[in-house]
Amino acid sequence: MTRPAFLDALRAGALVFDGAMGTALYERGLLYTRSLDEASRSHPEVVRAVHAAYVAAGAQVLLTNTFGANRYRLEPHGLAGDVDPIVTAAVKLARETIGARGYVLGSVGPTGLMLKTLEARELEAIEEERGSPPSSRGHRSAGPSASCDPPARHTGRATTSRCGSRSCCSSGGA
Repeated sequence: MTRPAFLDALRAGALVFDGAMGTALYERGLLYTRSLDEASRSHPEVVRAVHAAYVAAGAQVLLTNTFGANRYRLEPHGLAGDVDPIVTAAVKLARETIGARGYVLGSVGPTGLMLKTLEARELEAIEEERGSPPSSRGHRSAGPSASCDPPARHTGRATTSRCGSRSCCSSGGA
C-alpha cells in the first residue's frame, strides 16, 4: 500500500505533527547563540534523535530543522552562503527518520528583519527572493512532502518565503 499524497491525507483527517525543534535541540545541549539550523550538518545525530523521539511519540509529520535557514538569519553565524546545503541536510535527516511512515514539511521562518527599518533597495531584494527563495529551492530539491511558508503580511516582518494560495502551503514531492 502506498502512502497517500500529503494534501489527500490532510483532507482525510487529522495528522499528528511534531513539536518545537529549537527547544528540543536546546534541551539536548545546543545553545541559542549558535545556528540551530546548521546543527543538521554539524550535529546530525542530535537532530535525528529529536525527529525519532517525535515519531516514537506518534508524529506522522516532521518539520525540517530549517526555521531560521535563510541568509539573513544565518549571516551572523558566517553561514549566509550555506542556505541550500543546510536545508538539504535537514530535509535528508527528516526523510531518513520518518521514511514511508509519514511526511516531511519544510519549515520556513521569518528573516527577523523589521520592514519599517529596511531601505527601499533591501525591500526590493527581498521581493525578488520571494519569487524563488533559496530555502524553498533547497526544500523542494531535497524532496519534502510540502513546504509551509508564513506570509509576511501576517507577521509584520520581512521574509524570504512566499505565501501559497492554499493556506500558505504548497505541495511538493510525495
